[in-house]
Amino acid sequence: MTSDEPFIDPDLYIEEVIAGIPFATRRPPPRGALAFSHMAAIVGAFARNEWWVLNRLDFHLADDVLVPDIAAWRRLRMPVVGDVPFLDLVPDWVCDVLSPHNGTLVREHKLPAYQRHGVPYVWIIDPEARSFEAWAGGELQQRVTGGGVVSAPPFGALEIELYDLWPFPTPPPPQS
Repeated sequence: MTSDEPFIDPDLYIEEVIAGIPFATRRPPPRGALAFSHMAAIVGAFARNEWWVLNRLDFHLADDVLVPDIAAWRRLRMPVVGDVPFLDLVPDWVCDVLSPHNGTLVREHKLPAYQRHGVPYVWIIDPEARSFEAWAGGELQQRVTGGGVVSAPPFGALEIELYDLWPFPTPPPPQS
């Protein structure tokens, strides 16, 4: 690093470059981290035999450096995960968790970049709004708010209880 380059603390910020524009966003607060951790565990356990599910790994596509919260590649397309600092293969699925620090970045810059590079499936989770969105082929397929169980491609057989992603309050007790 030269003296004229800014220093971005990687423990506090995630650096990305989209359409040639550099972005630095704060890492997610605990609520976002909880949603991210739960989703990564749920999808990772479900897809472990057919997918590589990786967390916060840079991937470089053309002039873009993107860091989704979770990304997955079908093992048929990427048989081996190499020991490299970043990947340059378009993911088959990405999931970003919104926070007060990154909502505009995800919606206005990352989502179009994913579409531009042909990421077939994108999920967006917003713990504050308690919403789940599933995008396929650049089109919004599903938006669910509150609680309930969702399923969406490419993991259509996976049922996700949304209350598991929200930090509070707990779901209402079942009716007797």
